[in-house]
Amino acid sequence: MIKTAIIRERNQLTIPEEIRKHLIWINPGTAVNILAVDNSLIIQPHIALDNIPWEKIIATMKKIAKAGKKVSLSKFILKDRLGH
Repeated sequence: MIKTAIIRERNQLTIPEEIRKHLIWINPGTAVNILAVDNSLIIQPHIALDNIPWEKIIATMKKIAKAGKKVSLSKFILKDRLGH
């Protein structure tokens, strides 16, 4: 399905009604991912990661804070992300 839409003055784009009805996940307030691929945009529903071990991350941060170690938060986050 191809529909034409206009990008407004504030760079806003209204998704045409026919597409909104076709894609049942499009609703007001829905978070989306927008990918730029070559000369095109791809819009997909955003899927939140529910499996983030926040308790483990917070416990580790508290442990580091109690030890009085000075650690770069950026390095901590990078190390955590690379460990998965």
